[in-house]
Amino acid sequence: MPRSSVGVLTGPVAPHRSISLPAAAPSVRGARQFVTATLREWGLSLLQEDMVLLTSELVTNAILHGRCVVSVVVQRLDARGVVRVEVQDGSPDVPLRMSPSRLATTGRGLNIVIAAAQSFGVVAAPRGKTVWFELATPAPSGGGRRG
Repeated sequence: MPRSSVGVLTGPVAPHRSISLPAAAPSVRGARQFVTATLREWGLSLLQEDMVLLTSELVTNAILHGRCVVSVVVQRLDARGVVRVEVQDGSPDVPLRMSPSRLATTGRGLNIVIAAAQSFGVVAAPRGKTVWFELATPAPSGGGRRG
C-alpha cells in the first residue's frame, strides 16, 4: 500500500506532497493519480496533462531500473513560478539520454522529459538518485492593467 504525506509549510520551504510506491507497474498509475490530485488541490489543473505524462516516464524508469521503493515529491516553488516533480529511487545509475531506433519499444521517456520540461536534472545520493523536472505555473488570468 502506498504511503503518502502532505506538507503545506510557510516560509522558505515550498508547499509539497510526497508518496512512496512499490517498484511495480501499478505504481505508475498511482503516481499519475497522486500528481493529478495534488495539482487539483493547488488549483493548477492546467499543468495536469504534461505533469502526469512526465511523471509517468520518470516513475516507469525508476521501476524498471531502480527496482526498489519509488518516492514521488511534488513541490510548488511559487517564488520561481514553477512546480517541481522529483522521483527518487535506490539505483545509483544516472539515466542516459538515448537515441532509440524507430522500431524500439523503449528508450524515449527521458527524451520526452527533457523536451517538454522547463528544466530537468539528476541528483546523485549515497543510496540512489533523484530525477526531477519543472514546469512553469500558468500566469494568473485577469486582474491585469491594460494600457
